[in-house]
Amino acid sequence: MSLSNNALLVGGDATKAAYILLKPETGWQTTSTPNITLLSNDPNQQSFGSAVAMLGNILVIGDTGEGANGNQNGAAYIYELQ
Repeated sequence: MSLSNNALLVGGDATKAAYILLKPETGWQTTSTPNITLLSNDPNQQSFGSAVAMLGNILVIGDTGEGANGNQNGAAYIYELQ
């Protein structure tokens, strides 16, 4: 989980996704509906969302099991919020 400004980035390793929740004008509240869901389009990904980091509008989402031919060196996906 990573918090930057008014956005919370949460990794969902088991769901192979990462989620962005934006702080409402009324403040943080309990919610289960993300504003943005990020999914990998790489068919080799194994655990997309296993690690996440955010600084400003730059997101890094890790996949500890990524790799072709049984090679599991991991991968990092970098996104920029617009």
